[in-house]
Amino acid sequence: MKKTLFLLATLLAPLAAQAETIWTAGVIEGAPSTYYTAYKHNPSYGWDHNMCWAVSASNVIAWWQDQVTQSGAYILPEDCPTGLGVWEQVRLLWQDNAGYAVRVMQHWLSGDRSGSNDSKFTQEGLEFKGYFNHLLGADYSFNGDPRPANCMTATVYANAKTSKNTYDSAVPQIIDLISNGWGLVLGTTNHAMTMYAIEVDEQNEITQVWYSDNNYPSYGDGYLKTASVHKGAENQFGYNGIIANAIGYGGAIENVYAMRSTGMQFDTYEAVAGADNTADVFSHFLNLTVDGASDYRLKYDLREAGVDCPVDTQGNEVGNIRLLDGKLSLVAGVDKYDGGGAAQGTISFGENAADDGSRTLSVQHSACIAGEIRINTADGNTLEVTEGNTASFGRLTGTGNLDKTGAGTAEVTELVCLQGTINVHAGQFLLGTDVVLGAETVLTVDSGAQVGRAAGQPVTLTLDSGIHTNDGTMTLTTTVNANATLKGSGTFGVVTVDGGKLVVGNSPGHQEYTGALTLNSGSIEFAVGGVQAASTGQETGWQSGTYSTINMGGHDLVIGPDGEILIAVGEKALTSMGGAFELALVTGLNRTFSDAELAKLAEQTSFVPAEAGAAETSGMVLTTPKFSYKMSGNTLVLTSASAAGDTVPEPATGTLSLLALASLCTRRRRK
Repeated sequence: MKKTLFLLATLLAPLAAQAETIWTAGVIEGAPSTYYTAYKHNPSYGWDHNMCWAVSASNVIAWWQDQVTQSGAYILPEDCPTGLGVWEQVRLLWQDNAGYAVRVMQHWLSGDRSGSNDSKFTQEGLEFKGYFNHLLGADYSFNGDPRPANCMTATVYANAKTSKNTYDSAVPQIIDLISNGWGLVLGTTNHAMTMYAIEVDEQNEITQVWYSDNNYPSYGDGYLKTASVHKGAENQFGYNGIIANAIGYGGAIENVYAMRSTGMQFDTYEAVAGADNTADVFSHFLNLTVDGASDYRLKYDLREAGVDCPVDTQGNEVGNIRLLDGKLSLVAGVDKYDGGGAAQGTISFGENAADDGSRTLSVQHSACIAGEIRINTADGNTLEVTEGNTASFGRLTGTGNLDKTGAGTAEVTELVCLQGTINVHAGQFLLGTDVVLGAETVLTVDSGAQVGRAAGQPVTLTLDSGIHTNDGTMTLTTTVNANATLKGSGTFGVVTVDGGKLVVGNSPGHQEYTGALTLNSGSIEFAVGGVQAASTGQETGWQSGTYSTINMGGHDLVIGPDGEILIAVGEKALTSMGGAFELALVTGLNRTFSDAELAKLAEQTSFVPAEAGAAETSGMVLTTPKFSYKMSGNTLVLTSASAAGDTVPEPATGTLSLLALASLCTRRRRK
């Protein structure tokens, strides 16, 4: 048994190694831009001569901020000092007294003053809230075992009363911390300094140290002192004392204060069904996958993200979310929204077109949430923005359909190239300046919802194909080109029809305008009769007032010579109407039409079977009645008398009742 134990111990013993130098993460010897060496302004007396602990902590904080921003994991608050400016700010927050470096670290991060008497702080320090408080989750920890991922600072307490030459626990802790991405302040009996590197021999003992001594401003920025550790020397405080003596201040190492450069993030989050995903977590993720979680909540802050997405060492974009199934809620990070700018990463809804389930991204705090939202799944994709909040993102792409819900605002700032439908059910969907819809993008706007300008900028919306519906509000300058249809009973801005079709209402319905309506070419279609019921095959016939209308709201209506007015009718509407009719199609005009304009408009007007009433109008043949237009104040009226008309319209001389028109309508039987 003893032989077995001896053999096992031999196998587990570390192999002999040559002495090696271990530098703090990111620090390069001879490159002062990678580390900081702030000094006291008054090392012997005055404002900061007792603040070695605060200067040393400031160096580590400045180093730490460089590490987390260079990795692309974080964006510093815009008012956060950097470099040697950290020490200048710390001097304003703390009094010139003895103190502890770890307290400076935690105060800088969150404003936490625990462990320090209020007399240690200036008035500004008492009111200070920290630069990173908005990033810290409920399970955040400042002090303790340095190994948990949520512990940002640590204190290693060394026993200064050990017998001489004892290898105290502080030494292996120093080696462990500096080897694993921690920045260190070495606190001896009489002084505190920033440690940047150690040399470790084959016995895993420290033989040399590189450090910044804040008592010597004459050395200048970037100067590191070095000291050799003679581990065989006699010292009443053991090995701790030997190191402290080598540095030059006597006494012993009493504390090691550490700050971790990777402790404010988990590189990858994964939410799965059945897990408890309701608690807020740290913000500034690299990658997040949500698959089957009922509600995974993420605290975030992308307020100062740059135009270019940060990349990892493999060149992949960071800050990505894969929303496969379930709900992800983005909750408050900070009370700031800068109104635009490109944020980091991509938010993907699903992976394949045939994916089932549902995916909801709920934005519960205003922010730039992504550089791109990509819709990969056909249906079940919801972007919810809660009331009073704005979710801004650069691009909307993919091949599926997106439902915008919630009373808040979604804002796309760069482009829309979605091969699917954007269903705006509630709130606002805003387009940035000159953002156009892709050729295969369809837009529908429900009653009460709005599509319009982003940040108050005029927007030109061009529709090149598809059938787009507005039953809400579109405060846009919209062009309807050939192969595109714009329809609905909503409020419209400026609309120009260039070869496309404008369908007034939803067979029938009503449109309001806040700008001019121009028909250069293509058509404007008005529905007459109970065509809406006909879409179910159960047309009920014409009822008084059942026809499409437009209110121009005091704006201009322009009908070009190549435009066409279509009057879509259902057969039962014709047979049940009876008598002469007057249809006030357009009200609220800003002018009256002349007799010549009215006659020309009649020439450009045709009666057609209603498409929605296909069950009732299939094979229906219309003989165009005699009809005319007239003005009644600022209202354009289509009128017809009761006499039968010819097959060739004479709009200026004859009228025809719809009852008489019915006798001219025949049905063709399909062979």
